[in-house]
Amino acid sequence: MQIATGNNTIAYQLTLVEDRLKSLKKANQALLKRQRAKRTRIQEGGTCTGDIAEVLIAEKEAKRLKRRKTLLEGNNAEAGLATQQRCSNCGKTGYNVRTC
Repeated sequence: MQIATGNNTIAYQLTLVEDRLKSLKKANQALLKRQRAKRTRIQEGGTCTGDIAEVLIAEKEAKRLKRRKTLLEGNNAEAGLATQQRCSNCGKTGYNVRTC
């Protein structure tokens, strides 16, 4: 009787594991398909000559530098002066509620 119950349990667990494996394979295939699509989208333009490649690289670098510049400027403007932490109980600086 116990052997039959054990066999049923193992068979059930096996079906669960197989189902999980199928879902993981499907997710992996979807991920690979997205990565492949990115790669082919870049390659669809045809052959790229040296002059065109240099222009594309220069544009990409200019965009990267512009984005970096705006991030650096934006962080400095938003950061302002450094402030000290204050106690939430009394509002004084230098310690917190536990040491108040």
